Amino acid sequence: MRLEPPESARKRPNLHWSGGSGRVHSLISRGTPMKRAYSILTVKDVRKDQRIVTGIATTPTVDRVGDIVEPMGVRFVNPLPFLWQHFHDKPIGTCEFGTPTASGIPFTATIADPAKATSAALKDRLHEAWDSITMGLVRATSIGFRPIEYSYIEGGGVRYTETEVFELSAVTIPAQAEAIIEAVKSAQRRGSIPSSRVVRAGVAGSARAVRLTAKEKLQMQFLNEHLEREARRKRLGIPHPVVKLTAADVADSLVRLAREKRASTRKPTKVVKL
Repeated sequence: MRLEPPESARKRPNLHWSGGSGRVHSLISRGTPMKRAYSILTVKDVRKDQRIVTGIATTPTVDRVGDIVEPMGVRFVNPLPFLWQHFHDKPIGTCEFGTPTASGIPFTATIADPAKATSAALKDRLHEAWDSITMGLVRATSIGFRPIEYSYIEGGGVRYTETEVFELSAVTIPAQAEAIIEAVKSAQRRGSIPSSRVVRAGVAGSARAVRLTAKEKLQMQFLNEHLEREARRKRLGIPHPVVKLTAADVADSLVRLAREKRASTRKPTKVVKL
């Protein structure tokens, strides 16, 4: 007996009815923009003669508070384009993903040989990318993906249980942003954000979810805003402003940090009623 999709599924073109299973899977429509998830880049091995870098991209962190990407649900077709700093018109080579694990996605990236390039700009970009990655100056990757299947998490956020990856980009993020990503992962391990149990859209049950703390939300907001500003600057070709701090500025900052530290560790005064 063939089951018919519910009325709600027939009216929504981005939902696919899986027939006998009785499940409604959320599929991405072609007009939906590609999303990005950021990972810490850990280089495991470098082969200079072949210009190959092997490593692992840690569990992707989406640039939106509360959203989760399941690494075990990542789909891809090797090889993938390896881009430089998000620019689609600035490829630096190709990469191949290995089998995803709960801790991240292993990959092997091959950066093109600049000796074969006829363009001076391309040669410079390939040299810069190779040196920056192997010297540890570029410490993050950005995965461009489109969601295939997802579910909404109780308390806010979206869990992407199945995604299709189209590109990997080597990106530069400041140490502060890297620390924020690590803080979010630490919060996930201790249970401050939803666990990694897969919950499919349209299926009874929901993921266990606890709201992010105010500090974690603020950290992710800062990271998101910073990445948006960086992308906008690069698109417009705006150089980074040079800010020079005086000795007075540094001293003032140290005094403020000391005050904040004392305020955070100060014990509340007990009020005794007579």
